[in-house]
Amino acid sequence: MFVGKRMDVKEVNFLASAHVVSLPMMLDPDNALASIDDQGHKIIPAGTPVPANDGTAKGLLYNDVDLTNGPANVAVLRSAWVLGQRLPVEVSAEAKTAMTEIHFVDDTTSDSGDDGSGASSAAMQTEKAAATDNASKAK
Repeated sequence: MFVGKRMDVKEVNFLASAHVVSLPMMLDPDNALASIDDQGHKIIPAGTPVPANDGTAKGLLYNDVDLTNGPANVAVLRSAWVLGQRLPVEVSAEAKTAMTEIHFVDDTTSDSGDDGSGASSAAMQTEKAAATDNASKAK
């Protein structure tokens, strides 16, 4: 039986879709993104761009990683739809550009017309207009 101090864990779901592609990556315990928690562990939270929050970013951490005891093999999201507002850090513009297959549903800075649904705004407008036209012809 394990008896220890009660700990509260905060897990925030930042995924907008269940469909993701993740690949393995080794993270060094000296990674600048790691922070020391109240237990003295070197932790990088899930959703953090790795290996750094800059143009070298390959993807987002799928799970929290503890680097206290050395390097760790981690799952890195390479393709996913995410809710950027729920990520533990603000992803830099350079990192967003580098992570071409990570789509931010709530990103309002993009001028691509992407609303996170997988269809562009122009295509959605065309589809709505066609549906309205077809409905009026049916009457």
